Amino acid sequence: MPRMPRYPLPHESISPAAAMRSPCIQLLRKLCYQHILPLRSKLQARWDPIVLEQCQQIGMAALVKTMEMASPKPRYVRIVQGTKEPFLPFVEKIAAAIERQVEDDNLRQLLVKQLARDNANEDCRKVIDSLPGDPSVSNMVHACVKIGTIDHKMSALAAVLRPQKKCFECGQTGHKRSECTKAQSQQRQGATKRADLCKRCGKPGHHAKNCRSKYHANGRLIGNSGNGKKRAKGKSTQTQALPLSMPLMQA
Repeated sequence: MPRMPRYPLPHESISPAAAMRSPCIQLLRKLCYQHILPLRSKLQARWDPIVLEQCQQIGMAALVKTMEMASPKPRYVRIVQGTKEPFLPFVEKIAAAIERQVEDDNLRQLLVKQLARDNANEDCRKVIDSLPGDPSVSNMVHACVKIGTIDHKMSALAAVLRPQKKCFECGQTGHKRSECTKAQSQQRQGATKRADLCKRCGKPGHHAKNCRSKYHANGRLIGNSGNGKKRAKGKSTQTQALPLSMPLMQA
């Protein structure tokens, strides 16, 4: 009695090579080549040419996708721009690697933007950092187009040879006195202190309406205080009223 072939149970694992050599797979291949494929060929011959063209395009796209998935995938976080590499091919390389490894479109855009900025070379990073706000990838590419050209090299050389502005307030370079934050803060502090001083004697701690100082902060004699003037004014009114009653007493 011939020995029946043993087929793997559902819980048992089998390698692809062993599966292709199994009698069941061989039988399916024989049936496919002898009966199914000729029938499909006759049916496909009666299809519309547009349908056949679409099937061809889908098949080619599937083949290209399979080749891309089978090829080794470089980690997109390790893609770094070379010293003399143009910025645009560098960004395209990052975008292609992320497209093969990340499914979410929004996450793709965020990763391309972040890696294009972080993994750029020194020259491109300086240009990108000088851009205002939060630049997009297109703005970065547009700004880094001239890097490496003669115009860019001449501009960089002129920036190095240009004499730096020196602040006469703090002595540091890179800004003028009118742009000095230290001088502006000192001016604000001085204005605050002047606002807290008495306008009559120039001393802190009270206002002019409550001032009783006889001397100014600089040592100058002020004279009678505001309250003394009021008292003197009251006395003068009283002395002026006395002569009006004196003739009545003499009569």
